[in-house]
Amino acid sequence: MADQFYDPVIYPVQSGFRLSDEQHHHAIRVSRMVVGDRFWLADGRGTRSECVLTHASKKEAVAQVVSAAKVEPVWPCRLTVGIGLLKQPARLDWVIEKLTEMQVHRIVAIESSRTVKGNFRADRWEKLAVSAMNQSLGSWLPIIGFSHFEELPSLTGSNPSAWIAHEKRLESSENIRKVPVSEPEDIFVFFGPEGGWSEADLAFGTSNGWRALYLGPTRLRTETAVLVACSALFQQTIP
Repeated sequence: MADQFYDPVIYPVQSGFRLSDEQHHHAIRVSRMVVGDRFWLADGRGTRSECVLTHASKKEAVAQVVSAAKVEPVWPCRLTVGIGLLKQPARLDWVIEKLTEMQVHRIVAIESSRTVKGNFRADRWEKLAVSAMNQSLGSWLPIIGFSHFEELPSLTGSNPSAWIAHEKRLESSENIRKVPVSEPEDIFVFFGPEGGWSEADLAFGTSNGWRALYLGPTRLRTETAVLVACSALFQQTIP
């Protein structure tokens, strides 16, 4: 299987370009690529180019773009996944990788009354996302963002298609199958931190038009809940 690298620059077909130091190290030292080997280049916004290595040395590597194509998003909708920050930030690393592999549109770190302040590093999440996109040969990177819980309505808008996951089955709770991922619109699903959402958080969400989402009878950790819900939604995108 050919390697893939990330580069936000879109190079014209038949043009040559120099691999970055990081790309050069991986191609020559890790993958042992030689002149004539082919690889993929993705810009993270849907353009994927097939390239061929034309020059390789210990100091630099040069390649040429053979062809390029626009890859359509997997999801008909634009899915935003909001995740409450955890005491141990590394527990979310795996989640960022999996959400990137599933090609969600946006991932938002949420700081609320039950989260540990200052536990978000955008640069780390972005590096994890790039690595996961390349490993899965994807073409889309999620937008990485941060929001205080009370500021989320500015993201969802006045008439949102938004759900807030809750461990209790409320009278108004909906099943994950009710989330309309097949429609070309913005969809938001928010998951709480350790201890879940407070009653005040839940009341705030429902007052802003968000619907309660019930994932089942067992108590799930934040990272488990995210993967359970998003995997179920992802399955709905498959014809």
